[in-house]
Amino acid sequence: MRYFIFLPAFLFAYCVSAQTNLKDGYVILNSGDTLRGQIQEATWSLNPESVIFQTAGNNREYRVAELKGFGIGNEVTYVRFHFTYEQTATELEFADETFEGPSVTTDAWLRTLYTGEYSLYEWAVRQRIYYFYTGPTVT
Repeated sequence: MRYFIFLPAFLFAYCVSAQTNLKDGYVILNSGDTLRGQIQEATWSLNPESVIFQTAGNNREYRVAELKGFGIGNEVTYVRFHFTYEQTATELEFADETFEGPSVTTDAWLRTLYTGEYSLYEWAVRQRIYYFYTGPTVT
């Protein structure tokens, strides 16, 4: 009898976990065109390297190089940046006196935290969280 109770509970949990979490959103193509549809939202504790976008019942996975950015409702916005950062040690015992590490250049979607004259962005990767800002250009 225990097996009969366990099996339906297991199947229910499996079916619930297999469902997608689609939220209204948009993607901004490299051409600048905006497509509206639904984005499969995940619990992104790290910045995503791809997103699954659905429109008219068709799913498409986009990678960083394919989109200028994307957004989910009015809650979350990611914008692609090309940037250079210093990959310093994340633990004191591995750091040298200057805390300087190699410079690394990459493309990534940064999460928008604040937009204004100065905008603030977050890039969460396995080693740490980096913060970047943009502001007026001084000429």
